[in-house]
Amino acid sequence: PGLVLQAGVGGAYPAAGLGIGDVALASEENYGDLGVRTPAGWQSAKLIGIPVLQQEEPFFNHFPLDPQQVARSEHILLDGTWEGGRPALRSGPFVTVQECSGLASLGEERAARFAGLCENMEGAAAAHLCRLYRVPFLEVRGISNLVEDRRQEGWDLPLASRRAQQAVLRLIGEWLF
Repeated sequence: PGLVLQAGVGGAYPAAGLGIGDVALASEENYGDLGVRTPAGWQSAKLIGIPVLQQEEPFFNHFPLDPQQVARSEHILLDGTWEGGRPALRSGPFVTVQECSGLASLGEERAARFAGLCENMEGAAAAHLCRLYRVPFLEVRGISNLVEDRRQEGWDLPLASRRAQQAVLRLIGEWLF
């Protein structure tokens, strides 16, 4: 493929300044819990010394996306009108976790560690595979909840899904035509 565009929902870290129904665009993906717990706390996979991918450089937890594609995509998403009003949009690091941060303190730790906007459960794997096969990768997420002490009644998955869908349709429309 010429490009992989992944879309979904994610939980925003409160410090990112995104709310439910806003849109986040990844500038990089990070395996947020791949590593080792030591007496000094969590350490990245780099401490173990075994990269998850070796190309011209080793990749441990971090997969940067093409900054020009991200900037163009951000411009596309900021331009024009949105059904239901324009959501806030931010681009920045995403964090992929195997275990959702159901505690505000864990979310704060992960947000600080990666300067993350939001967390998800599959983005780093997709970025990893795209890097392996040298296929450009973009990722956009509608925000369904804030990463806080788990409180499902505050989530809005339908709204987040609609926002992600709107973003994808805008990107496809501009990238393909």
